[in-house]
Amino acid sequence: MQENRRAAAEHLIPQIADGDRGAFDSLYRLTADWLHALCLSVLNDRQQAEVAVQAVFQRIWTDAGQQKASGLSALAWLVVVTRAQAMTGAAPVLSPGESVPVRPGPLRETLAALPVPAAAALITAAQKGMAADDDALLDAAILAIAAPPEDQAADEVAAARVALNLPATAAQPDPAFAARVRGWQERIAVIAGDVTPVLVPARAKLNLDRALGHAQPSDMGDIVIKGRGRPSGDREGGGWFWIILLAVLLIGGAVIVFWPRIAP
Repeated sequence: MQENRRAAAEHLIPQIADGDRGAFDSLYRLTADWLHALCLSVLNDRQQAEVAVQAVFQRIWTDAGQQKASGLSALAWLVVVTRAQAMTGAAPVLSPGESVPVRPGPLRETLAALPVPAAAALITAAQKGMAADDDALLDAAILAIAAPPEDQAADEVAAARVALNLPATAAQPDPAFAARVRGWQERIAVIAGDVTPVLVPARAKLNLDRALGHAQPSDMGDIVIKGRGRPSGDREGGGWFWIILLAVLLIGGAVIVFWPRIAP
């Protein structure tokens, strides 16, 4: 499934950058439920997630041209946009609890020493980019995802924090660090691919089309989608309806007029 999404994103996002509304609708059909699930995994609130996924697709429509310049794959760019939008309304997922002493030595050993629920909670927090009570333990969770060499640990943690939208000690503008950040963003996209899609309510697409000006009320009370393809209020189908109705009326009128003459 993730490979299908990846192929669709690589194909459709450049078309969306050119203003192709048909490509935009196709991307929505293929990815909206999955991106909605990503929003829900961060926000833990269905109403907020629905609002967030609409905002995500508004950004996709307006900012699709930035995907290529970002240096990210199309799928990773979608995840970055989605997580950034969802985290604007996110709250910490970990409640304050008993502090766990940080053991000296490799960070993976620190994480391994924790009870399984605590370790799992920290890894989940790192994947979601949420704040944890203990920065050292969150760093351990971040490193446990990738397990980089120890001599690169500090740079990897800093890059992961930037990719996860966590507070970082300082921005490092050098190309090597930027490449590390992109590497983490791609890694997070792979992790995000395991999220089970959650159905987006139909009203979300209608609200999105209205917000972007992609839909307008027709004089028949339907929604006519501007762009490629036939409008949803199919005028050809409507024409056949009136032709059939007229034929029925003509036949009925003829029966009424000629029935007295042919009746015995």
